[in-house]
Amino acid sequence: MNFWTIIVPLITASIAWLFNEWRKHAWENYKRKEQRYIRLYELFKSYYESAPQIYGVEKTLEMRQEFLVQINLCWLYCPDEIIRKANELASSIQLGSDKKELIAGEFMLALRKDLIRHFPFKRTKLTANEFKHVSASTNIIPKEGKR
Repeated sequence: MNFWTIIVPLITASIAWLFNEWRKHAWENYKRKEQRYIRLYELFKSYYESAPQIYGVEKTLEMRQEFLVQINLCWLYCPDEIIRKANELASSIQLGSDKKELIAGEFMLALRKDLIRHFPFKRTKLTANEFKHVSASTNIIPKEGKR
């Protein structure tokens, strides 16, 4: 029995198995990160002016507190860019900055970039200025005759 007829398939199978395990691990990390980013976005909505009317004052405060906890947890799994944007967002909210919407857009854009960097076509042409909050009660289509 030839030594190479056993070793080559064994090495090939080992490499394939390791690559498959690496891909599974990367996919699990992506899904976990996606769920956490979705949660951050859901909690961020508590900072909209309409939040107390939508969720109630008590629930809004709970959501805001959890948002701050989630920002602190970003230190465990987020890239530096997101941590910096999250800290900037938290500061702008606490200080009442007039640039809150732009900073929120930068934060959401950083989340988006981190998620799509795992895909082959990982570019986005969106900018932070394009992130807008539109309420379901906002009348965005003018009524007939009022154009």
